[in-house]
Amino acid sequence: MRSPSAVLLLISCFFIKFARSQSNELLVEGQTGKLYLEHTVVAKENWYSVGRLYNITPKELTAFNQVALTQPLTIGQKLEIPLTAVNFSQTGQKAAGETLVPVYYVIQEKEWMYRISVNHNKVPIPNLEKWNNVNKDQIHAGLHLIVGYLKVKTALSALAASGAAPAVAAAKGGTPVGGESGAKVAAPGSGVAGAKGGAPVGGTPVAGAKAGAPVAGPAAPGRHRGVRPPHPAWPGRMGGASRGAQPHRSMRTPRCRGNIPDLIPDCRHGIGG
Repeated sequence: MRSPSAVLLLISCFFIKFARSQSNELLVEGQTGKLYLEHTVVAKENWYSVGRLYNITPKELTAFNQVALTQPLTIGQKLEIPLTAVNFSQTGQKAAGETLVPVYYVIQEKEWMYRISVNHNKVPIPNLEKWNNVNKDQIHAGLHLIVGYLKVKTALSALAASGAAPAVAAAKGGTPVGGESGAKVAAPGSGVAGAKGGAPVGGTPVAGAKAGAPVAGPAAPGRHRGVRPPHPAWPGRMGGASRGAQPHRSMRTPRCRGNIPDLIPDCRHGIGG
């Protein structure tokens, strides 16, 4: 009678084979020091066409599969495609004219990020989390996890059509490297500060301004700091209606007291105060 662990292993192998038959994803095999992809030969393929497909020389390909270069390929033959420093990236870096194609690993039972990292060239766990948009507590058996990228020649490999740019690390402050931040950028000349130190986007830096603070516009015509426009009711004074200010002496209404009402016409009619 088979043990439960053996049964689970058989079930896992079945699901891996099933996943391969249902997807065109590149699934990694092996462990650190001998990582490879599996390729099934189809009609009209040879060592050179397979090498161009995976960006590897026929000499390296035959050596890894322990066969002679003179031995022809047969339809349905299984080949192991080595993942080397030339055709495999775990940093997201590539040369001009190359395309990055995701390489996946199907997580097994009781596997965690650390073990997956160690088994795949010790790829940094933060890279695994960024590429797959998960954290170490969200992974589970059966999940297809990107562990690196196959580097292929864009003009020579049919796999380039399924390429995808890897997620990149976010710089300090949340701005992605080589990308745009999520903050809105003001149009040039809008007067909104968008840089540290109060420099407006597309404008002239303002000394001492705080980041994100609006930059003051030009002063209104006819006004100056510390000087108020004349009050319309008091044309002879500057400074306007400050607290305690009184009208000009010439504008005051005389008080009607004693015998003054007989001398002032307004007092006789009850207008004076």
